[in-house]
Amino acid sequence: MEVRTRRARGPAPVFPETTVATRKAQRLVQVAQAYLAESEALKDRAWRIDVIAVEVDSAGRIARLEHIEYAVEQGS
Repeated sequence: MEVRTRRARGPAPVFPETTVATRKAQRLVQVAQAYLAESEALKDRAWRIDVIAVEVDSAGRIARLEHIEYAVEQGS
């Protein structure tokens, strides 16, 4: 799971989930595969990488919270 947080600003905000670029997605997959390779019990288990997108307002309160399942595909 990857958690991304951004402060909601201006007319063209950057959404937190869009900040998981190809390079970051590839790294997340590599780390997951390395972790699973170390554990015999998890070797043949299905897995996924989700993203939690959090936007906070100017007061620091959560303005939006979204759980995006399967956000990173294994081939990313």
